[in-house]
Amino acid sequence: MIKMYGLAQNVTHVEQHTLLDSNNHIPSWETGDGEKAEVSIALLKLREEYDEIRRRALEKDEQLV
Repeated sequence: MIKMYGLAQNVTHVEQHTLLDSNNHIPSWETGDGEKAEVSIALLKLREEYDEIRRRALEKDEQLV
């Protein structure tokens, strides 16, 4: 049956995908893209809160002078 389909016995060739192959797709949950986005959003919110607090502090300092 192997000879009928053109397959030789004792052949150990296994097709492998390279980085250039489109079938070598790595899902974002494996690369950590979801976590990176969440951390980025959290840091952005913290920075905005810090900037607002800093702006208010500078305004109060100007009023005292």
